[in-house]
Amino acid sequence: MQPDICILKASWDGLSVKYVVSDKLPLCSGNTLMMRVAILPKGVVAASIEQFESDWLSEAQKTPLPDYLQIILSLSRFEQIVDQKILSPNQLPILVKEITDPSILHLAHLLRAEMETPKPLSQQFICSIVTILTTHCLQQL
Repeated sequence: MQPDICILKASWDGLSVKYVVSDKLPLCSGNTLMMRVAILPKGVVAASIEQFESDWLSEAQKTPLPDYLQIILSLSRFEQIVDQKILSPNQLPILVKEITDPSILHLAHLLRAEMETPKPLSQQFICSIVTILTTHCLQQL
């Protein structure tokens, strides 16, 4: 039997965030977050994005982890985060990282809370957390 899942979504200006939460897993299993960061080059068609998201959601439904986070960045948004120009946009990484660091998990839970109950400055807060989480994944390469 598949665990029930809840999908939280936020999207604007070259940033798309999806946080998948499994409602049926015990709270004590919340020590792991599977995070996936994708950087999409200019001109990527919607069908490619839909396939990417479909693959990711099917994985989230198969594997019994409590939380999954997907961050999709446009090339320009990614360049803003890393503060440098990407010279070879054909070799952009898709980062997949299992997060167990308590500090990073705390940030992810703050992101989730902000997505569940948006406030006036939620967009800026979410962007800041996404920057930190993306930077953390890049440091682990």
